[in-house]
Amino acid sequence: MKKCSSCHNQVDDLGHLCPHCGSEAGFYSGGSGAEALSMLDAMQKQAEAARLVDRGARLIMQGRYAEAEKQLTTALAVNPMNATAHGNMGGLLLRQGRPGEAIPLLEKALQLHPGLEGVGHALAQAKAQARSRSTDAATNVSGQQVVQGIAGWLLLPAIALGAQPIGFLHKIYAVLGHANGFARILVIWPALWFDLVLLAMVAMVSWGFFRKRSFTVPLFIAYIALMWVCWAVISGVSSQHLDEGLIGMSVHLAVLVPYLLFSKRVAATFVREPENLLDRCLAGLGRYPAALSGFLQRQRWFVLIHIVVFFTAMVVLNAAIRSLYLNGNLWETWRLIVG
Repeated sequence: MKKCSSCHNQVDDLGHLCPHCGSEAGFYSGGSGAEALSMLDAMQKQAEAARLVDRGARLIMQGRYAEAEKQLTTALAVNPMNATAHGNMGGLLLRQGRPGEAIPLLEKALQLHPGLEGVGHALAQAKAQARSRSTDAATNVSGQQVVQGIAGWLLLPAIALGAQPIGFLHKIYAVLGHANGFARILVIWPALWFDLVLLAMVAMVSWGFFRKRSFTVPLFIAYIALMWVCWAVISGVSSQHLDEGLIGMSVHLAVLVPYLLFSKRVAATFVREPENLLDRCLAGLGRYPAALSGFLQRQRWFVLIHIVVFFTAMVVLNAAIRSLYLNGNLWETWRLIVG
């Protein structure tokens, strides 16, 4: 133990702030050689923890959350009395959508340093998020709380995401297997390349979905829209109605899109911020769809109208491509569409 040079109360060796008077004016030890060595060791640990905290703060600013968490965890192990380490770790967990884990760390930071900047606001935010999740969580008849996550109706899109790659891979294999040569592949390229694009999109959505990333919902809605565009183009070019999967696509559009936009479970599940380079790339791809989904959420009661308009646009696009492909005359195609 050491003593505060202002109020002379005893303070833990690793503490850098007196809990009695709040002074940061320095400390003195009791006087023996052993105590002096202990004091030197404590000062070295304080300095090491401060370096780790600074390094963690820089990593947080760069969006490298996993690395920042390792640095702050080490800092807390080196100096459990470092208030800034507790505060930064709590703030990091809050950014990652883990308010329950953040609360005790933020409370400890305030206990060690009551005036630490930003911690009080972060603690209030963490408690509000924790209360919201507790309220929105499903409960059974006995009142026992069910764990939030990929559960309830979210299991249906989870099953769909798991099954759809099999269908796409089978179609791609069938196209390549029946192609007699490169020229044949060129003839059927729209279906082949659209299936490859959709397969890549499923992989991106699945990555975010099962890791509960915040960009999942916009990417999922963009994937549903892309499926309809692919159907309109491929069906138009092939000059025939392709009914395969049309019922499932209609369910996606009419049921799944509103559920993703307005479900409390969805809002409470996909809250984790990007942690690595791939996450940040996918978040960048989802930036425009995120603006669109935000617009639809604000519309709320008019979402059904937007869905009908989108469906109508896809039917018109399909008819236009089919007519243009058959007639080769844009004016004639437009006349057929409007007349």
